[in-house]
Amino acid sequence: MQFGPGTSALISWNAARPRPEHGIYLLRGWAKVASNRRDKAAPGLEVQSPLIDVPANRSIVVLHVTRDEALAFSQLGELRVLDAHAAPAAAVLLKDGDLFRRRGGGWKGGVDPSAMQSFVAGIPRPFRDSLPPLAERFAGKEDKALLPAPDFAYADVEGWLNAEAPVRRQFVPRWRPRAENPAFRAALIASLASHPEWDPVLFPEKYRPKPDADSQALERLLHGSTTSK
Repeated sequence: MQFGPGTSALISWNAARPRPEHGIYLLRGWAKVASNRRDKAAPGLEVQSPLIDVPANRSIVVLHVTRDEALAFSQLGELRVLDAHAAPAAAVLLKDGDLFRRRGGGWKGGVDPSAMQSFVAGIPRPFRDSLPPLAERFAGKEDKALLPAPDFAYADVEGWLNAEAPVRRQFVPRWRPRAENPAFRAALIASLASHPEWDPVLFPEKYRPKPDADSQALERLLHGSTTSK
């Protein structure tokens, strides 16, 4: 897997299958994915995005995802591409050199040769070379600990906070401490309709158990007794 500049992706993402280590969610940008065509037992890599999904394929695929459009190019091998909001049976089979294009706004996706010229012109230069197998270079070496992520503003992660529900919900426990930041909290409240799962974090009092009628009557009785004394 190779990413291009300006790409935002969630690695180890898979909402539908029990093996999340073999999937990514491409929010925007460029990605090139090459499966191990010689090892038939090796699991493929499933790629999901807001507009199209690419199930695990024995192929080489180049994807470009923007806010309004998603394209998948079959560089080598047959490739299945699925509209993200369609049934699996509706997958389109691409052959070598086919380009699948899906635009937002209810536009139905399909093979679109007319988009090939602009697509090829925008492909990152490193994507023109084959992806070399690099796993053996790191065999036996200790994993390096990742550095803590720096603080971020609402605008830095707005695309993820407003993504489709299965994607954005997982960020609630992860980014919950950021709700204590006044600016981040204000931005969450202003756009709460786009991510309603943050409502219990922002307004926990709305979700506390309400006292039953007997408890309320007892409280009034005790409060009245105390007042009379």
